[in-house]
Amino acid sequence: MSRSKEYQKILNSKEWQRLRISYLRAHPYCERCLEQGRIAAPVDVHHKVPVESAKAGNGVDGIEAMKRLAFDVCNLEALCVPCHCARHQEMGRGTKQLHQEREATRSQQWLQNIRGRQAKAKGSDTCVED
Repeated sequence: MSRSKEYQKILNSKEWQRLRISYLRAHPYCERCLEQGRIAAPVDVHHKVPVESAKAGNGVDGIEAMKRLAFDVCNLEALCVPCHCARHQEMGRGTKQLHQEREATRSQQWLQNIRGRQAKAKGSDTCVED
């Protein structure tokens, strides 16, 4: 899954790196494996509620909501790699079908954007260039 620039910025921040390390130290075993009676070392810190789901739109409010979700310790889960992959599959993310649906939606949005710019250009008799 491709990540938005805002989400990538959060994951690359020093604040997230410190929280991630701290959380992994406090949770030395994969939380999902423990629930199933297994022991495995966690590698990833998973957000139970996806951070990008808070992005209601562009702007400061969406970014602040993403940060609240990203840094909320109650929204975190220490997982080993297999459990992290399984968690995302359960959430319906990362599947080929979902990827194709997202790409189709992006294409439709792109076409609508182009058509809108063309309509504006015709109305004003000027070219619209990026």
